[in-house]
Amino acid sequence: MRVYIENDPLFYSEIKYIFSIFCQNKGIEFVFTNLKTECDLIISDDEFADVRISKNFYNKLNHSKFNHSNHFIDECYIIDPIGFIDYLSTAYYIISSIQELNYPKEDQFNRFRYVDSFQFKFKNIKNNIVQSIFDNLFKSHRKFNGISAKRFQSKIFLSHDVDSINGSIIQDSYFNLKKLRLDLFLKVFLANLVSKPLWLNMDRIMKMESEYDFYSTFYWLVNKGRVSNSLNNSDYNINNKAIRSEINKIAKTKWENGLHKSASKDTFNAELDKLGIDIKGNRYHYLKFKPHNDFHKIEAAGLLLDSSLGFAESYGFRNGYGLPFNPFNVLERRPYKFVEIPLHIMDTTFFNYMKVDASEMVKNVIEFCENNKYNCVISVLFHNNYISDYKYQNYCKAFKQLLGYFYDAGFGCITQTEIINRFNYEH
Repeated sequence: MRVYIENDPLFYSEIKYIFSIFCQNKGIEFVFTNLKTECDLIISDDEFADVRISKNFYNKLNHSKFNHSNHFIDECYIIDPIGFIDYLSTAYYIISSIQELNYPKEDQFNRFRYVDSFQFKFKNIKNNIVQSIFDNLFKSHRKFNGISAKRFQSKIFLSHDVDSINGSIIQDSYFNLKKLRLDLFLKVFLANLVSKPLWLNMDRIMKMESEYDFYSTFYWLVNKGRVSNSLNNSDYNINNKAIRSEINKIAKTKWENGLHKSASKDTFNAELDKLGIDIKGNRYHYLKFKPHNDFHKIEAAGLLLDSSLGFAESYGFRNGYGLPFNPFNVLERRPYKFVEIPLHIMDTTFFNYMKVDASEMVKNVIEFCENNKYNCVISVLFHNNYISDYKYQNYCKAFKQLLGYFYDAGFGCITQTEIINRFNYEH
């Protein structure tokens, strides 16, 4: 398919970007052409265009109207004043998290708040909205008739943020003490002192996953200790001999290591130097980042993948899209050279924010996966300390149950490296 996009400085770069993602999503082979008379598809603001663009929307963006209330009234579509739906611009707005640009309110960790999102307002956080927009665009335009759209069978990207290694000696011991299990209190206390910390359990996690043909990524903090009254980094030293041994063992397997960018002011390069191994991906600690401020830091550091784009307060789609994608640099008006794998499911969302038990978490995750069997890479995060036998024992059982469900339901796993090779179109 030869595609002509009107060379309008208001929207050319943005539409070229989002149309490329649309074609990648649908498996459409295409080339862009500057010859309007020799093309198969015309995209412009003209009323006779095959796919029409709303200049009104981009004029609003140029006047810093980023808040979703400026664009979504009764439903999540960019609707031009004369009444047509601009599918491509809607997808661009959502997938690029434009609603988060220069937002004045932040939570205690300087994050964009879920309660300020259009997902909260319209109660559609669990909907793969951009996929629905792409589907509607594909069905509603006759120029796509006769093209067989591909459908990607969803996979699971499994990961573990390693925030705490030494916390078991206090948290698990106290858990047993409250239950008046002095035998288990002594067992945990002595095991952490004599052998190794119970939360240094990467070998256990890998063994559990291997039983279901799963591989995961471990994201490591290189900075230790308290940062402020509300922020802590790790409780372990990244250069501890036992820690280094675990990292090196992982590096020799199909499992992978990554950087868990700390809450300190260190640069990426400084933290990568401290980690001291060749890695591909990152996730921000506490999900403490602002996409439009921090994505350029990820690219500048030479990383090829990030997996931070999720709401801590709710599971689902922070940017309304289920597949990995190259984010858009709104300042330079070009795609970044790394791939973002949005974070959809996190244990602490259920335990700390939603405050539901493990069985309810399993129910919600299975329902989410059943509703997204296609066109998703579902990113699932379990912290290593949640895969333990005492304080978080029910969440450990939930992890095992979910592994069994993923396997039986046909959700294969996908690793960082596989995601980069398959979805990073700019590298």
